[in-house]
Amino acid sequence: MEKFSMNSSTFPITQLAQPQSRSTIEEHFADLQKLRFDATKPIKKPEAVISIVGHTISTRGNLTTLAGQAKAGKSGVLSGILVGVMARPGDTPDTLGLTISPNLEGKCVLHIDGEQSRYDHYRGLMKVLQRASRTTHPEWFHSYNLRELEIHQRRAKLKFLCEHVAKLHGGIHLIILDGGADFVLDINDQKESNEVVKFFETLAIEYECPVVIVLHFNPNSEKTRGHFGSQLERKSESVIAVAKDNDSEISTIEGKFLRNTGNLPNLQFRFDPEKGHHVYHAFKVKTTKAENKEDALRRLVDEICPDLSRVYTYSEIWKSVETATGLREASAKNRVREMVDKGHLLKDEEGGYRRIRSSSNSLKVA
Repeated sequence: MEKFSMNSSTFPITQLAQPQSRSTIEEHFADLQKLRFDATKPIKKPEAVISIVGHTISTRGNLTTLAGQAKAGKSGVLSGILVGVMARPGDTPDTLGLTISPNLEGKCVLHIDGEQSRYDHYRGLMKVLQRASRTTHPEWFHSYNLRELEIHQRRAKLKFLCEHVAKLHGGIHLIILDGGADFVLDINDQKESNEVVKFFETLAIEYECPVVIVLHFNPNSEKTRGHFGSQLERKSESVIAVAKDNDSEISTIEGKFLRNTGNLPNLQFRFDPEKGHHVYHAFKVKTTKAENKEDALRRLVDEICPDLSRVYTYSEIWKSVETATGLREASAKNRVREMVDKGHLLKDEEGGYRRIRSSSNSLKVA
């Protein structure tokens, strides 16, 4: 048998290409032509199914990863997506600032929950229906709780569901998997992780729909869990991170990796206890390093000179800066000089210092 040498190893050359007995090499080559780039056959830019103020998040045939710490608001984002996809023409539901392509063709929207109890799953979707002004779910909406199934069964059940609902409703508009890691036994197993991510990717391509997959970050980190998380990020069109400020109770949607858009404006939402669900809050103003430094300086002046009517001595101010910041004496004195130069402190003829304006105009969301 003819041999082929590669990297000091020897392989039978037939292992490099094994055409089936009923096919010729020409037929195999012809079959590959559908995958070849052809400048004479333009491919239309896919329309966004999910976007934020014109910035594309999800398109048909692609994966989107939605990641965050536990209780950061990931389920709130999913609810906003479902409310948007259930909206009827003329409806203006609160989708937390997301723009969702409505399911006008009545194709299937498939939602899989692999984490919550049956009751929590039911309660969450009933709130979605209420927000979408519906008394019951549309026929094309299929949501399944697969938590009780063994992990090795879930992939087969999802494949079956996709095949069946696509025939039932003439296609699939959107797939949402709340708990992507629930489809793998070991998130650090490279082979298994790659296979599952490829499975998700195949679903997106075969059914020409976006697949949105929810993942958890590692504790106290902004890194998705295991090799599975890393592989999913690499294969995703967009990776969206959800973070929550525990002091303000405001969650922020940030673009972590975005293949088909530029910088994404940070979208904020919060839980409204009166309404019982998350609501849109604001778009967070993005600032430059210089603006952040200026804001920090204003806040420091507020802290060390709280009384607008009082005259402070130079010694009082630089020592207060030293205490508040941990800077050494020389650096603390330089910071005081900067406060004067920036117009936050006024030095009088007698050497006293007075705060001349408030820092209350610190950066706010708009």
